[in-house]
Amino acid sequence: MRQKIESILSSRFGPHKIAGFLFLWVALTTYPRYLELFNDSAPISTYSFYFDKIEHPLTPLANVDEATHESKIVFRLTPVLFAKLMGNTSAQNGLGIIQLYLLQSLLLFPFILILLKLLIRLGDSFFAFLVVAAIASIYTTKAFFWDYIFWFDGIAYFFLLMGMYLRNRTGIFFALQLACWTDERAAIALFSIYLFHLLQENNFVLGNKVKYVPSFWKQNSTVVLLCFITYISLRMGIGSYFHLSTPLGYDAKVGLELVLFQIKYKAIGMFLTFEGLWILYFWVLFLLWRKKHYGLCGLLAVAMLGHTVLAYCVYDISRSLSYAFPLIIISFAFLEKFKSNYNQVFIGLATLSCILIPTQYIIFSVNPIPLTILSGKEMYIVAGNISKLIFGI
Repeated sequence: MRQKIESILSSRFGPHKIAGFLFLWVALTTYPRYLELFNDSAPISTYSFYFDKIEHPLTPLANVDEATHESKIVFRLTPVLFAKLMGNTSAQNGLGIIQLYLLQSLLLFPFILILLKLLIRLGDSFFAFLVVAAIASIYTTKAFFWDYIFWFDGIAYFFLLMGMYLRNRTGIFFALQLACWTDERAAIALFSIYLFHLLQENNFVLGNKVKYVPSFWKQNSTVVLLCFITYISLRMGIGSYFHLSTPLGYDAKVGLELVLFQIKYKAIGMFLTFEGLWILYFWVLFLLWRKKHYGLCGLLAVAMLGHTVLAYCVYDISRSLSYAFPLIIISFAFLEKFKSNYNQVFIGLATLSCILIPTQYIIFSVNPIPLTILSGKEMYIVAGNISKLIFGI
């Protein structure tokens, strides 16, 4: 099998074929719930808050409960920009918004392709394939299809990955800006992406040779810092000028006061986010510690701890913690440096675990994500409603 995969990946369009296969895998194992918008006779009324956001992106939404998702989209302007560029989100009584969901789903193919190319750049091509296959079996990729209430995390994940893959400073800056303006969690992920670029600039050489402070404007890692400063500055300026703000606190269901409650009742949310990929992450922490790279070990641990604490500050744990996927990429890069005989065992075990464990996500409770291939009844209803819409029958 290894020789076959390596042979495919070494061909000109090999990575595209692998990406296409994994895209199909995700599509078959993730029911695209946003298609159920076709079952709503008046989605423009049901989701009026989002259509209002598209029409007036810098106007505070009126009569919105601060505990709802609607109150959290104040600064999430990238999907709104895409919706405006499409120009027909209110067509067919609001069903034009489906195009935005389809765009997100289609972005999964370049996401997988870019991820595969990035991991091949960092290490062994066969192991890169296994890790990408593992990621194609967890919530991170399934979000591209499963989203149905205007989360658009898939769009954020795509631009975060672009910010890691690109080597052009301008491209990195704009990709990360688009990610941050899709969801605030992307701004938190910038620390992990900064660490990735910093390590990449040092060729992932460990020990005293790693320079934790980059030279100004000479390194891509500096651009990540500039991107964070720009985002915070623009957000504060826009918020002040247009009187926009995101609610925080217990009533808004966002804050540190939720952490203990979430850990007490939903501790499994951390495991379910990355499933078997935790094996790779903790194996790398062990190797870093054993080889006395205490600084890097601490940075990776603190970065993941920060993502985890912030994920438990809200109810949608799976969505929030998935923004830590850059740390999984960093972990893979370190495996290439250590060349342990156990690496292939742990990579294989991680991939197998991700494939075999049914994907579930945590929000108010543990929720399974149905397989498309086993959702015939639901797809039949959707197909019937689409036929009525098109043919009037």
